[in-house]
Amino acid sequence: MYKVSYKLHKSKKPFFDLNINGTYITCLYDTGATAAVWCSSKKLFEKVFPERILQDSKFSIGGFGGKSRILSDIFRVEGFKLRQIEFLHFPIVTQFNRNFGCKLILGS
Repeated sequence: MYKVSYKLHKSKKPFFDLNINGTYITCLYDTGATAAVWCSSKKLFEKVFPERILQDSKFSIGGFGGKSRILSDIFRVEGFKLRQIEFLHFPIVTQFNRNFGCKLILGS
């Protein structure tokens, strides 16, 4: 089980900080995103989500300012809880070392 708390930024964009087991990460809430996307380093991803499972399938991702689509790895994180909402099998698509001003994009 991951312990999560958050703090909103004073910004026009919906950025907020999540504290996941003592590690703070900046997140962006994107109502147009169809999946959660990790944008920071692989090392930090492995630290924040030590209990992750690489899935056999890939995710075709686009919408990052370009028209091309990229096949990305999907990891499943077990027991991710965001306040009162617990995700038993939370999928996270990885785009390591991308600079979008946040470490994790959460879709609706």
